[in-house]
Amino acid sequence: MSFYGIFYVILLDMAKNDSRSVQNRISQLLGLLRSDDHWTTMALANSLAVSHRTLMRDLEELKSQGYPIEADRGRGGGIRLNGRWGIDRLNISNQEVISLLISLSVTEALSPEGNDLGVKALKQKIANAFPDSQRRTIIDLRKRVLIGQQASNSVLKTVGRTSEFVWKRAMQAFFESKCVDLRYQDEKGEITQRKFDPHFLLLNWPVWYLLGWDYLRNDVRVMRLDRVKHISSLSESIVRRTRSLFIESYREFFKEI
Repeated sequence: MSFYGIFYVILLDMAKNDSRSVQNRISQLLGLLRSDDHWTTMALANSLAVSHRTLMRDLEELKSQGYPIEADRGRGGGIRLNGRWGIDRLNISNQEVISLLISLSVTEALSPEGNDLGVKALKQKIANAFPDSQRRTIIDLRKRVLIGQQASNSVLKTVGRTSEFVWKRAMQAFFESKCVDLRYQDEKGEITQRKFDPHFLLLNWPVWYLLGWDYLRNDVRVMRLDRVKHISSLSESIVRRTRSLFIESYREFFKEI
């Protein structure tokens, strides 16, 4: 290779490294803006070890990517990332976020094109698009929702409609981690009264289950929601138990959203 060819390769490599450096710096800048409600441009520049001009250029790059950067006038002015940006600016509740993530997970599980559509990356972006306090709650809820494959034909033949009342009460108890009192009809048609801790929400499309602790049997049980005849939340919270106690037997069939 000639001298000019080698020089050209070196320039290309330098350009690639510089591009990566810029992206890393912008990622650090985004992290700083997320970590506090208010920054001065001087403090941001010092934290990143860059000039004021470079900082302003990076802020403009974030703006062009859709981040709502708010700035006060002047060289030492305040800089902030609007605390309720992205999906959260639509005032979506934790339950609505999880519902959206469940919908994406169902698409991912049942559609061979799920990964090609970038579903996994989209779920992570949605989960990260909230303030730290809300994000921690969402992460905890995600770990308690398990998605499997489509229900078997034998189950589909017996599944009935879950009443709107049961569905709403069950979801409320799950999201609030409240113990419930329910009347449950088993596969033989026998109805029993149960006190139940709903630790996990399971889906084998289109059949929903509650996985938790059954006080009547004093053991782990799965309750199919279409077989729940009545349910009411109790004032007491669920008793936290070892996670492996519940999902060890189901690990190969379900995954977290």
